[in-house]
Amino acid sequence: MNSEGDDDLLVNPRATVKVAILPSKKRDIKRRLFLLSCDAGERPELSRFLLDLGAGQLTGGDLDHLPEDALRDLLDVGVLVPSDSLSLRDRLRRKLLGLVGRRREPSFVRAGRRLAGNPRMRVGMFLSTKTLNQPPVERVFEARKDYAFCSAILASVAAGGAAVRVPRPAPLPVSKLVDVGFLVPSREAPRANGLLACRVEDLTDLVPRGSRAASERQAAAGGLVLNREIIVQRGARVPGELVARVGRPRWVSEDLPDLWVGDPITRALSIYWLRPEHKEIVQALVEGRRSPADLDSDVLALLSRMDVLVPKDDEARRGREWRERFDSARESLRRRRCALIPDMLHPLQLALWRRYCRKMYDERYLRYDDDYDTKGRYYLHDEDASWFLQEQACSILNRFLPSPVKPVSNFFAVYREGAFLGRHTDGQEVGATHAMSVLIDTEPEVGRSDAWPLCLSANGRTERLLLRAGDAALFDPHVPHWRDRLQGHGCAVMIFWFVPADFRGYFKGQYIGERAPVS
Repeated sequence: MNSEGDDDLLVNPRATVKVAILPSKKRDIKRRLFLLSCDAGERPELSRFLLDLGAGQLTGGDLDHLPEDALRDLLDVGVLVPSDSLSLRDRLRRKLLGLVGRRREPSFVRAGRRLAGNPRMRVGMFLSTKTLNQPPVERVFEARKDYAFCSAILASVAAGGAAVRVPRPAPLPVSKLVDVGFLVPSREAPRANGLLACRVEDLTDLVPRGSRAASERQAAAGGLVLNREIIVQRGARVPGELVARVGRPRWVSEDLPDLWVGDPITRALSIYWLRPEHKEIVQALVEGRRSPADLDSDVLALLSRMDVLVPKDDEARRGREWRERFDSARESLRRRRCALIPDMLHPLQLALWRRYCRKMYDERYLRYDDDYDTKGRYYLHDEDASWFLQEQACSILNRFLPSPVKPVSNFFAVYREGAFLGRHTDGQEVGATHAMSVLIDTEPEVGRSDAWPLCLSANGRTERLLLRAGDAALFDPHVPHWRDRLQGHGCAVMIFWFVPADFRGYFKGQYIGERAPVS
């Protein structure tokens, strides 16, 4: 028990902490267009070095304590530069800053090379927090002005978020950590995850009308056999063969599904949460201890809707259907610089993500967008669970694009009635070659004929793509695009950006190598 007036505080599980080299424009900071950024939990050594360097707390010396990838990042973006490459102006600037006591300007040594901190770089800490019943808040603190505060945040992250007892009134900077929502009373902490998990029986009513017929036809089919791409979840870790296909691993920390169902044609994964008895039946089918002929009609219908059981000719039939979609999308992309991919999402997966989007909005996990060229939009950048869906979309794209791609960034948005999106390009997504907009939900439900058009100006003409829930629009992110005012319904959209699979370089401040970043 706490003594009177004391609180148990812990690091907010919905806090995101990054130490970054800040761009000069405030709007670029909002868009997270950092020159270099690192997650404080994933890269603690680099985060501490950047913060101390930006605040003038380092005295120089060797850099042997820094990992090789951290040193590479510092050199690539110009945080550290060879001492003999500094211009006369920069050398004078370094001396002046040191003389007036604003910060130290140290020199470093690594493998015999003398390096200096770039005096033009501005270091800051990006902090995003979500507190109970409140929307997320994003703040940026400059290392030089708020060093003690930022340093306390790094120390808390390094401690692993363990609960600590703090007297009231709390001392500085703890009181400030509470004020900004980084530290929260344990009883008021928002849940880190847990919004995606839902048993499959509870998804039926969320399958859109347009997708329901196909799902019911599948369930009524005879001659069912076991899908050869079934993995039953065992233990508390993602199966090793799936790790590269789930996106950010953090989304499964509380949402680990019971069943992973692969699509042999698209290579996309579906995820399901089952009743214990249904999970045991699937395990018995996989191990050959039971056959579809042993199952009653209700269980057969459930497993066939999930594609656990499929018709004998299903793979050949669906292969033909998807090849037609692939050919059409490839040709449309070549001629029009955009393409519609209808019914990209499995009906039950669409229902799962519809539910997730509604819960994220209802429980205030999204920020209101106050940009001048946008109205009525709530959003999150690079939301954890969205990475999973983006990975599955990437698998589908790589079945028909001329050159393979990999995911680098995403944007989760809910638009309310009356919203609009100004004409723009995704030029800030430097290096992205493809953008995808996936319509997850409309409320009330609307078909393609009444859809909110995604307008694009390409090759001297205006294209209007009409999507119903489950459809995806693929387009060149450098093409101007916009949406006129939304009337009669609201909608939820996930936007994904992709780069070539062999891309090597920096994207929003993070180095992209063999795989897209997971932090």
